[in-house]
Amino acid sequence: MRSINEPGLAGVWPDVVVLLRVEATVGLERQEIQDRIGAEGVEFQARVAATFDELAAADPDRFVVVDGSQDLEVVIDEIERELDRWWTAT
Repeated sequence: MRSINEPGLAGVWPDVVVLLRVEATVGLERQEIQDRIGAEGVEFQARVAATFDELAAADPDRFVVVDGSQDLEVVIDEIERELDRWWTAT
């Protein structure tokens, strides 16, 4: 995943990445309009998610991981709390 993004980012990487974890089937069900990536199917989405999980595990100081299957307000609160914690730590 990183090697795919490197040319487009030209060496500029975000200081922090919010990774919303959600089962591939749930993510696809939430899609109002199917796009090219969504049309790739559940197996593809699961592989992409696993790759992002690997990136987050390899670079835990850059990634804030939040359970995206929770209610929207809970997700927003958790993101804000995690980002506050991240900003305080840096």
